[in-house]
Amino acid sequence: MRISIVTPSYNMLQYLKRCRASVADQTGVEVEHIIADGGSTDGTVEWLAAHGQPMVAGERSGAEHIPLRYFSGKDAGMYDALNKGFDSASGEVVAWLNCDEQYLEGTLALVADRFRKEPGLDMLFGGALLVRPDGSLLAARKSYPARYAQIATSHLYNLSCAMFFRRRLWDAGLRFSTELRMLGDHHLVMQALKGGARTGIVKKPLSVFAFTGANLSWTDKAKQEAVMLEASAPRWIRMLKVPFNLLRLAEKAFHGGYHHAPVDYAIYEKADDPSRKRFHVDKVSVKWPEEK
Repeated sequence: MRISIVTPSYNMLQYLKRCRASVADQTGVEVEHIIADGGSTDGTVEWLAAHGQPMVAGERSGAEHIPLRYFSGKDAGMYDALNKGFDSASGEVVAWLNCDEQYLEGTLALVADRFRKEPGLDMLFGGALLVRPDGSLLAARKSYPARYAQIATSHLYNLSCAMFFRRRLWDAGLRFSTELRMLGDHHLVMQALKGGARTGIVKKPLSVFAFTGANLSWTDKAKQEAVMLEASAPRWIRMLKVPFNLLRLAEKAFHGGYHHAPVDYAIYEKADDPSRKRFHVDKVSVKWPEEK
């Protein structure tokens, strides 16, 4: 089973190198990594040319395994770049990983095994660790079942860096909305669930998300998009917003979302380090870090 990972990139070379390293060292699975670059000017294109194979956006590779492919040029935003990347993906399972994110050790082998054992599975959601730029832990977030009504009336509570999709969803027409700027992932998951996608969860952390100071935050634009997405849900779901949110919180508690055991993890701390740095944390917060 081949897994295709798409990374949207724009002037984040130092983080892209770490992201790439966390994909490249995955073992026990065939991985295709596609970098969808928006025309970076910080040396990203030169670095990609030295390490990967250029491609035409939307062009899939054949049977030959090419570990790193890339395209670079102007696009209509991150979600447009991701659509082009997924149109190019040749793997049976696909996912996206932003430059400021990394996979933990063994993640992709675990994901491939799960999809291999469950042929009816369309989407898989895992836990994630939230870290500072130096790799130290801020919080851990567990996954719990994705429900259309709960996401439509609340927020996308499973992080995109630990989401995986069967490519048949994309072949059937699933796409990011390029009209959205902040919550395209929220809309994408809503559409997949609305279409009947069958889902599963992994409670253990699969990835890390770094708070760099440049992450997309909960801006007024994001709030506007959230209102729009909620308005797109059926009226009966909107009328039951409070009960659905209570159900979501109860399900989060049932799946252990309000506590976390000690964690050991290893990530790439610096752009050109050849190995991961290891961390152990006994007391693990589960609260989303406050913006400062």
